[in-house]
Order: sequence, then C-alpha cells, then structure tokens
Amino acid sequence: SDEMIIHGNNYIPQDLAGVDMVTVESKINLAVYDDGDEFNVILEYNDQLYSEDYVKIFLESMKKILSQFLENDVDSCRICDVTLRDDDESHEFSEVEIPFIHKRFEKQVEETPENVALVASDATLTYGELNRKANRVANALINKGIRPNSNVLVMLPRGTNLISTILGVLKAGCAFIPIDINYPKGRIDYIFENSQADYLIADGKIENSIDVEELLKEENASNPQVEINPDDLAYMIYTSGSTGNPKGVMTSHKNITNLFSKSEDSVIYKAYSKMKKTLALSTVSFDAFLLDFMPLTFGLAVVLANDSEIKNIKELAELVEREKPDSLTFTAPSRFKQYLEYEEFAKLVPNFRYIGVGGEMVPQDLIARLLKYPDLEVYNIYGPTETTVTCNTHKITSADNITVGKALHNCITEVRDIDAKLVPSGVMGELYIGGNGVARGYYNMEEKTKETFIKINDIPYYRSGDYAIELPDG
Repeated sequence: SDEMIIHGNNYIPQDLAGVDMVTVESKINLAVYDDGDEFNVILEYNDQLYSEDYVKIFLESMKKILSQFLENDVDSCRICDVTLRDDDESHEFSEVEIPFIHKRFEKQVEETPENVALVASDATLTYGELNRKANRVANALINKGIRPNSNVLVMLPRGTNLISTILGVLKAGCAFIPIDINYPKGRIDYIFENSQADYLIADGKIENSIDVEELLKEENASNPQVEINPDDLAYMIYTSGSTGNPKGVMTSHKNITNLFSKSEDSVIYKAYSKMKKTLALSTVSFDAFLLDFMPLTFGLAVVLANDSEIKNIKELAELVEREKPDSLTFTAPSRFKQYLEYEEFAKLVPNFRYIGVGGEMVPQDLIARLLKYPDLEVYNIYGPTETTVTCNTHKITSADNITVGKALHNCITEVRDIDAKLVPSGVMGELYIGGNGVARGYYNMEEKTKETFIKINDIPYYRSGDYAIELPDG
C-alpha cells in the first residue's frame, strides 16, 4: 500500500476497528493484514521507547525493502544489494587554495613579518625570524642532497628548533615524521625501519642522526623553491598500535590545507579568526598537534609549552599567566578535568575565548562547567588520524546536547551498514568518512589500507570502525 498506518500504544484507527487486533505487552508489535487487494501494515509501539518519527522511518524502510524484492528477480537479488536509503551522488568539493602548508606560512610571513609567531622556552620569534630559521634547515637539507618526497624523522624537544625543523622539512619538499622524545627505543626503531626514512634530525644526542644545530649553520636563509604536488606527503603520524604495530598514516598537503581552509563555511576558519594567541599542548607525535601548528598560517602567535610544562600543572599555570593565550585545544578531557582541580589553573580558564576538546568522549560535567563562562566558546572535536585531525567540529551550547556536529568543509560523514549501504537517520551504523580529508592510506601496509580505505561513487572514504547515529538535523 502507498500508505502505512502508524498509531500509538493500544490505539486502533477507526477504519480498522473491526479487525481482530491482539494487544501484547511488548516494545513493538507489527501486524500485516491482507484484504485481498492490498496489505495493511500496522505497527503498535511503546512511545516511551520510540518516537513517531523513528517508527515512520522504520516503516518506510520496510516499504523500500519490499519494493526492491518486487522489482528484482528474487533468485538473483542479494541481501547485501538491498538499500534502505539512496546514495547522495551530488557531493561537490571546492578547490583548496594554496594547497601547500609551507606556502601558506610564507604568505603569512609576507603579510606580518614583524608579528610574533612563536613563543617558546628558548626564544620568541617573529614570523620573519621563524621563516629564516626554517629556510636554513631546508637549504641545508637540499645541499646535503635530500630529494623531494623523502621521509624525514624529527625528534626534538619542544622549542623553536622543533617548529623550524618541521617547516624546513616541508620547504625542502619532504614529509616530516614526528617522534616524541620520550618514546621507547623499540618504537623509535620500528618507525625508522617502517617509514624508510632518509634522515633523522635530532639534537645531536641520537646515534646516526643529523644535529639540528649543524643544519642551522647554513647561511642561505631565502625561501627554497622545490616543485612538489598537493597530493604529495606532508607528514606521517604513527598511530598508537594498540592492536599491533603502529601504522603510519600518510597525509598529504592537500589533506591538511583543506582542513585549514579559509573558506567562509569553515568552522575552523571562523574560530581562528577570533583568536590572537593559542596555547600549544598536544604532543608532536599526535595528529592534534596540527591544531597547534597550523595557526601559524593564520597569523596567530603560538605559545609552545615545553616538555616539562605540558606535564606539570604548576608550570603550565605559570605559562598561561605569563603569556595570556586566548585559545587551546585539549585532547584528553578527563585530564583537563583534573587540571581544573588546581586552583591556580582554574582561575585562568575564564581568560580563554576558545577551548577545543576531543580525543575521547567529552564529559557532560566538564562542558557544564566551561559553559558557565559567558565569553568562552567550547568546541567538540572528532576525527580519526586517517581523516586528517578532525572531520566534525561542533560548537557546544548545552551540556545536555553534546554531538560531534556536521561534517566540515569538503568532508562527508555518513552512517552505513555492514555492506556499506546508507542507513536512515536515527539508525545506528558504522561511520564512513569521505572527501578531501581522507589520507592516502597506511605506509607499507597495502592489505590493511585496502580494508579501511575505499571508494564510493569515486570518492575516497575511510571506514572509521566507530558507531554513530545521524540525528534528524544531520
């Protein structure tokens, strides 16, 4: 029938009052009646468990399934080919402007050469000074014979040399692979071997490494001009490896510059445009570090907490008091709650204008506390490393309604079933993430890449393995 009848608990529509209904004490009761001309499908449901909208979606899905069986040859129609919701093939992606990280930075240098770019424990550098220091690293590497698209490990303490080296590696047309200086030797050795790195840049204390101070003796401080492609690697982040060896996620310049696009519909751009100075706390070996690093392409000053300050709440509070940053991203909300127990830090929180939280489920009580400050904007950040830091970022306005929001600029987030078919709104399934943020795959792991990086309608997708539900508002 074109119309399926829906009614609440124990209510029988008038035109079916003569039908012998059996009322049962259950969550849901589906009855199908054949009157010879058509089927009437009647659904009784407990409205304390299900909304009318959800029940309508369920019945519409039934109708769609039955229609597909009727329209196709039953003998050849497979369950995995049945769809509950048609794919949207109208996705359009806009071009990424200046699709190279270092070129974005150089453009910012031209605009604000004398503005403070980086505040670290060893020095404070303007945009011009940071650019010249990065150029020395890049030109020194080029003089050593490094080829574009080489992989370079970077293992340095949190200071100006770290940021200069990362920029220098990018300017040399290479991909940087950040390693936390506290990593165990076995993990470092595995990453070195798996990444097939050409160089390891360190502070002179690591065997077979290049001393960063040697690179900085280079006299040529001009911008190098190296030809690379937007799809070439910018960095590789090695995931935690909780289910085996760490996987090197290959992320391109285009992936990153898309996320940090200056498009008017970009949530991140709108947030950054309100900031002046950001506090960088994320570990360099975690992809959230890009949220601390990329503000350098927006003209912000980055306050880089050193290796001691990111662990010692007293020292961190002193840094915040001294530098007065107006924004930060925290990837461990549970630890952030602990920090708020320290009075000297807690009293400084109202001075922030933006706080992003992610990396794990966001506690409601943390959000409720932060929302008490009227001038503070709080954002929930979600996204696997494989989709370039974040694919969904949502400004939270109520502790009672915490979601990850809609997909970001040039991103797609869809809920699909076990056969990669779209499921209706309100139905739980696996979150598939598509668009310009999807990485190229795992380095030297072809089979694993094929499992999780796929194409749908010629668009790259990543199977997140996370369960999700799409709300009616998207």
